[in-house]
Amino acid sequence: MNKKGQSAIEYLTTYGWMIVTVAIVSSVAYSSFGNACVESSSGFVGQSIQVQDFGLTTDNELAIALENSRTDNIEIEEVVVEGDSITVDDGELEPGSTSAVRVVGFEEAGGCNNIDLEIVYSIETLDGQRSSGSLTGPFSVGGESPAAPDNLFVRYGS
Repeated sequence: MNKKGQSAIEYLTTYGWMIVTVAIVSSVAYSSFGNACVESSSGFVGQSIQVQDFGLTTDNELAIALENSRTDNIEIEEVVVEGDSITVDDGELEPGSTSAVRVVGFEEAGGCNNIDLEIVYSIETLDGQRSSGSLTGPFSVGGESPAAPDNLFVRYGS
């Protein structure tokens, strides 16, 4: 009976250390990779304008690659982000083409954020067309590049 008890304790000790090791490795892996933010877009599929790709630039602008899925030219008039309208200057998309639109006022964020986006565009004589969806990524609305004061003068050289 003494050998059975000793075997049981050795069995529990061996598997106990294995369970502790697996738990430690799993927690380290989750803390390293579990909080990773996966960029994604939703809601634009099947509409005249589709989001192909997007990302934050070094100038804190959100660059959005838009594709025209129609057979007519599309003129992008504005992009509405979380209720704030940004006018687009040169937003013409030819049929089947992809073009980037840059939206100012973003900053890098520590976690994932979901941002509602609406694109207002015209097709030929049909004004005020709308395509809406959301973007998820490691950025947030509200960051703007710092501007130097008007009275600041810098002299370079000696």
